[in-house]
Amino acid sequence: MTRLQALSSLVIASTLSIALACIPAQAKSNRLISSGLTDLVNELNKQTPLKVDSDTRLDSVATFANYMIYNNTLTDFDAEEVNPQLVAQHFEENVISQLCAMENFRPFIELELVMVYRYTDKNGKFITELSKDLSSCV
Repeated sequence: MTRLQALSSLVIASTLSIALACIPAQAKSNRLISSGLTDLVNELNKQTPLKVDSDTRLDSVATFANYMIYNNTLTDFDAEEVNPQLVAQHFEENVISQLCAMENFRPFIELELVMVYRYTDKNGKFITELSKDLSSCV
């Protein structure tokens, strides 16, 4: 190894060590929320796939930090045959805009979660994704 390579490795290692030291550990309250969300996601995934309506199937749910991610399939649609903007508009009007008023979402609103709804076609091709930051509900 040349002196320049050794110096570069040392600089990278030092920078990484400093960066990692600056990242605080997840606060206890955040760990409790993450743990609760993980438990909820595991329970929801036991019920999937779940037919939501005549065109939509919930395939899985995931969580990351304060995000809940719902992975859905539009079972009778092909991504090549639909207009993603119209699909997004439909779900914005019929799902996203209703979230703040849904009583069963009150705990999610209080936790200020971000709900993400991802839609793929019957072949697994991406169509659109929408999200709602529930902190905007208060």
